[in-house]
Amino acid sequence: MSKHFKPKVQDRRYIRDVDEYYKPYFQIKAVYFTDGSKTAFVERQQYQMDAPAKELNEVMMVSAQDVAKIYAPGMQLEIQGDTISIQYQGKKALLKVGSRELQAQDQTLEMAQAPTILEGRVYLDVEAVMGKAFGKYTIWDNTYLAPGDYLGIGESPEDLFQNPNIVKDMIIAGPKKTGILRRAYYFEEGQAIMPYNLYVPTTYNPEEPTKLVIYLHGAGGSCTEDRDLNRVPLAIETASEKLGAITLFAEGYSQGFYGGANPDLHPELMNLSDKEKHYIKLCELEVLAVLKQVKEAYNIDERNIFLYGNSMGGGGTFWLAMHYPIFRAIAPCGAMTTNDMNSFDLSKMKGLPALFVCGTENIGYDQLPLNVACLREHGVDAALRTVAGGIHASAWAYAVGDIYNFFAGHAAQ
Repeated sequence: MSKHFKPKVQDRRYIRDVDEYYKPYFQIKAVYFTDGSKTAFVERQQYQMDAPAKELNEVMMVSAQDVAKIYAPGMQLEIQGDTISIQYQGKKALLKVGSRELQAQDQTLEMAQAPTILEGRVYLDVEAVMGKAFGKYTIWDNTYLAPGDYLGIGESPEDLFQNPNIVKDMIIAGPKKTGILRRAYYFEEGQAIMPYNLYVPTTYNPEEPTKLVIYLHGAGGSCTEDRDLNRVPLAIETASEKLGAITLFAEGYSQGFYGGANPDLHPELMNLSDKEKHYIKLCELEVLAVLKQVKEAYNIDERNIFLYGNSMGGGGTFWLAMHYPIFRAIAPCGAMTTNDMNSFDLSKMKGLPALFVCGTENIGYDQLPLNVACLREHGVDAALRTVAGGIHASAWAYAVGDIYNFFAGHAAQ
């Protein structure tokens, strides 16, 4: 055989697993339940369950519906009469109210406490179900971190209390109302727990409407990562305090440009399957869903909601502003990668102040001034902030003060 011989390639196209590609960034490895509390810690995020966990005869009992939500979408729960069926990660468990028997993997196991009805809800021995039926690791602790006991459930022992960051968050989380707050909620459309972080300024007064700034992270990142919060230490926190604004770090579900699909921001022109379109729509809807969560929890001035983000988050900022005229001003960071701004429907952005932030070492930087000029021709109040020597990943962080000053200059009084 000649060394130059190359076998024929029948199909050179890359076929991606859509479910894997759009797998949510946020993957749950560790969950902590507290006796007598609706608050569960999902990873390092505080999550409010529908019903409190209850310690019964030294057994942590948790509502079956809450367990199913936390481990969704991989867990399916069915309750018919007194029979409870749970399917999770290719395994199945069968339980009955009032019986300590647990049927799992063709075995009959025994739980410490039978499923029971409390305040109209089916409660489960969550340690037995997740540990014996589904192979999770469990650990108890009783410290000053909470008024009662903690039960941790994780994929491995390292996921549990051995993680000092989780313990630290538990210590400071209780009465904390300002500063960095780690939160999570159940995203109905995506049927999954989604995280979000907040920076609440020390001047926040629930009696007064407060400005809100939303930040969208880049591809492969997460709203829970410290690198997005502190690329330049304390820059966002300092700017938030100066503006007197809450900053919301949104997740966006997964790799979907917050609805824009790809850097070209033209999902309607791509050959996408219905399943892929569904996932991309979730990436868009998640930002709106978490915004709703924050508006319900805080007194937000709806006249002064601002949006910015870098890279994928910059594309998402532009996409959301094109479709939802709810933002007072925006700041997309990282160069736009399309040369054809005229192809967009910019009608909803007319008059919108938009500060484009880009480092001189960013791919596409030379095109950006042309894009800004085109946007101005379409009635967008566009401006450009250059970061000398700035690279794609971090240029935005050195312009945070200018971004927040831009928002302040366009705030409604």
